[in-house]
Amino acid sequence: MTELTLHFYPGACSRATMILLEEAVAEYATHFVDLMQGAQKTPEYLAVNPKGKVPTLVVDGRPLTENVAIISWLNKVFPEARLLPGGEALDEAKVLSDLAWVGSTVHIDFRRCRMPRYFIDGEEKQDEVRALGLKSLAADFGLADARLAERPFWHGDWSAMDAYLFWVWRGAIELPGFDAMGFRNMAAWAERVEARPATQRGLAREKADSTRG
Repeated sequence: MTELTLHFYPGACSRATMILLEEAVAEYATHFVDLMQGAQKTPEYLAVNPKGKVPTLVVDGRPLTENVAIISWLNKVFPEARLLPGGEALDEAKVLSDLAWVGSTVHIDFRRCRMPRYFIDGEEKQDEVRALGLKSLAADFGLADARLAERPFWHGDWSAMDAYLFWVWRGAIELPGFDAMGFRNMAAWAERVEARPATQRGLAREKADSTRG
C-alpha cells in the first residue's frame, strides 16, 4: 500500500489537498508545519521540500509539491474519486489551465491581500499592495461568479477545481474590506462545496491535527 504523508498548515492551500485526500478516501498521515513559527525554514523541513512551502505530499518517501501537480497525481492514482473530468487532450488541458489559474493568479492575488509584507517593506506600501490585491481578487471572483451562475460546480459536476477555489473563497471572506455580497453565485456554490462530507472531514481533520501539532 502506498504510504502518504501530507505536510500542511491550517488555512493554507494545503487545505485543498486535505479535502481532496478525503474525497479520494485515501489513507494518509499528516505533519503540521507551523508557518507562523518558521518551521518551513528549518533544515528538517527543507530536506523534505527545499521550496519551504506547503503542501508537500510525501509518497512512499518521495515528496511531491505544488497543488496542480498533486491534484493531477491524485486523479491518476484514485480514478474512482473522479477528481478531474476526462475528455480529449484539449479538454484535459483546459482543466489543467483552470487549476493553474487558481495557483498562479487567484492564489497570488489572495496572498497580496493577506500577507502584503511578503511583497514589499513598509506599512504604507503594504497597504497599497493589499488594496491592489483586493481589486484583483474581486476581478478573479467576478469571472468565477459569472461561470457559476449557470452551473452548480465549476465543471458542472464537482471536481478538484471546486476544492481548490473553495480554499481561496473561505480565506477571502475573512479579509478586511472584502465584500462577499457582490458574488452571490460564488457564495451559494461555496455552501454546496462546504456541505460535502469530504469537505467536512477535511476541515475537521485539519483542525484536529493542528491541535495535536
